[in-house]
Amino acid sequence: MKQTRKGRNWHFGMKLHIGADPRGIVHSVIATDAAVADVTQLPELLHGHEREVFGDQAYWKEDDRRFLESRGIHYRINRRPTYRRALSERWRMINRARSRTRTCGEYPFRVLKQLWGFTKVRYRGLTENLARAQTIFALANLYQLRR
Repeated sequence: MKQTRKGRNWHFGMKLHIGADPRGIVHSVIATDAAVADVTQLPELLHGHEREVFGDQAYWKEDDRRFLESRGIHYRINRRPTYRRALSERWRMINRARSRTRTCGEYPFRVLKQLWGFTKVRYRGLTENLARAQTIFALANLYQLRR
C-alpha cells in the first residue's frame, strides 16, 4: 500500500475494483494501491462473457473502446470532458442514463461500507486486505441473493 495526494490532502491506502453483473453480483475483485489509475484495471475486471461494459469516467480509454467494440461488446463507459471542451448536453444525458444502469455495481459497496462497516482496513499489505475483501464480497453476493 502507498500514500498519495489528492488536492492538498494525503491518503494512505488501497482501492478495490470490482466486476459485477447487472444484478450487482461480484465476479472479480482487484486490490491496488491508491496511486494506481483506474483505467489500467479494466481488462482484469472482465470475465469474457460480457455483452456490455459499464463504468464511470475513470475507466474511459479510447483503445479499450475500439478493442471491445471490435469483439462485439458495447462500450457504455461514461465519457469524460476534455480540457478544451466540456461535454455537450447530449453526452451529459447519455452519461446520466448510463449511470443509472451502473449503480447496480455500487450495491455491493453499499453493503460492505454502510451495513457491515468495512470502511477502514486492518492490515498493511495488499494481499491480506484482498483476501479479506474477496471473502466479504462473497458474503455480499449471498446477501444480494437472499431473496
